[in-house]
Amino acid sequence: MPFIIAQLTCLLLLVVITTCDTLGIVEILLKPKDVATRLNISLSAVYVLVKSGKLDGIKLSAKTLRITAESVRRLLGRTC
Repeated sequence: MPFIIAQLTCLLLLVVITTCDTLGIVEILLKPKDVATRLNISLSAVYVLVKSGKLDGIKLSAKTLRITAESVRRLLGRTC
């Protein structure tokens, strides 16, 4: 049953991304581990940044968090 729910969640996310892509609004989501690597900080520091609001975290499920690439750019002071 959890596998089916995960598949439906992925399908729903794909529909949202496809719909947003049609509207020209595509949000790139990153794994916390990838953000930690890119920023050269610890994984726990990434979670602190999300909790403090400096990074935008999106919960996909109870155990799955993704971070917007835009918030990483904003943290680094970049616009592209």
